[in-house]
Amino acid sequence: MPAGVGCEDRVALGEVGRPEARDEPFVAAAEPVEHHDHRPPTCGRRTIGHDQARVDPDAVVHRQRELRSLAGPRRDESDRDGEGNRQQTTHEVYSVTRRYDRRVDSRPVGVFDSGVGGLTVLHECLVTMPHEDFVYLGDHARLPYGPRPLEEVRRFAREIGFYLQEQGVKLVVNACNTATSAALPQLQEELAVPVVGVLAPEAHAAVQATRNRCVGLLATEGTVEAGRYRELVQALDAGVELVQVACPRLVPLIESDDPFSVETTEAVRGYAAPLKEAGVDTVILGCTHYPLIRR
Repeated sequence: MPAGVGCEDRVALGEVGRPEARDEPFVAAAEPVEHHDHRPPTCGRRTIGHDQARVDPDAVVHRQRELRSLAGPRRDESDRDGEGNRQQTTHEVYSVTRRYDRRVDSRPVGVFDSGVGGLTVLHECLVTMPHEDFVYLGDHARLPYGPRPLEEVRRFAREIGFYLQEQGVKLVVNACNTATSAALPQLQEELAVPVVGVLAPEAHAAVQATRNRCVGLLATEGTVEAGRYRELVQALDAGVELVQVACPRLVPLIESDDPFSVETTEAVRGYAAPLKEAGVDTVILGCTHYPLIRR
């Protein structure tokens, strides 16, 4: 439409080619409402003009209702359709309500380790889930777990897991790498609450971080013996080489009165030497105690 053309001009333009249009006003029919209706205009239908649409803001809705009444759908089908739509709407509202208005489980999360190493895991839990409560158990009476047989560590983990379950926790976090290597599948089978470990996230992060596909592992004897890290890394990338080094001296040194002593520094250098010789570019700290002395 050219700029400056007014309402009267638009009417005049619409009358071109219509000789009878000069004797009666031009009416623009509401075509979108009944463009599919080709019946002759002898049924008493009314044409909705611009002036009437301005007077009645719901003119289109009213016209659609008239058309539906003329079509005359069977009552039983329309009733069934209406009932189905109402049920679907009710179900959608109910689903949204359940998703966003679920009752919060106020029970605490249980975390356990052979000593203070699990505090590194607890710290991350507190940072990422500040609204949760936690129960922490450090088994200092039987520290360290690393040199012990895997069957004995498995028994310790089961005892602690059932104890935490009796305390009413909703989730058990096995924050000990040795206990996770020895007993995680058994705990998940036997406990009534979910149980998670710490090995899989570390293996996944190492496989993603390495560039030369050569990864080192510093862990306790029990963790290295169990071989769970190797299984996880190979499952993620069979081409990654894993160089494992057992570190039996580190946990007792970290649990001592002076974890940053010269003896600890020398022990770390000695355990890191094979990894340097192998040319690893990524190292897994396979014990939750080890980040306590990371600088």
